[in-house]
Amino acid sequence: MLKLIRNKNRFSFLLTVGTCLAVLLGCKFFSQTNMFEGTAAKDAADAFRKKLGGPVKALNLEIDHDSATLKAQDPKNPQNVDEYKYVKGLVMGPTPVKLNLLYPAPRSQRKREDTSP
Repeated sequence: MLKLIRNKNRFSFLLTVGTCLAVLLGCKFFSQTNMFEGTAAKDAADAFRKKLGGPVKALNLEIDHDSATLKAQDPKNPQNVDEYKYVKGLVMGPTPVKLNLLYPAPRSQRKREDTSP
């Protein structure tokens, strides 16, 4: 009988803690975020810098009302450009970017043609 009461108390405790955690996480992930207010844009820049591990060579940065998307040179492989997305405090990515005329290779990676006669 005593063991049954202990198990019931343990279950109630775990259920209470789990519910509190779910509410806290729910508030963080379902709250409205405006990238144009407060320090949201700076927080995104800091998160990108932390994810990439230092200075960022950005090709493009797009800020929407609730997210920021960065296209940047891969610091470990400068010939690649990757996309990172910041939403509600989390950075997702990298996702490879296929370069085209809109996003040409960075100048340092372009081949120079000899134009001498």
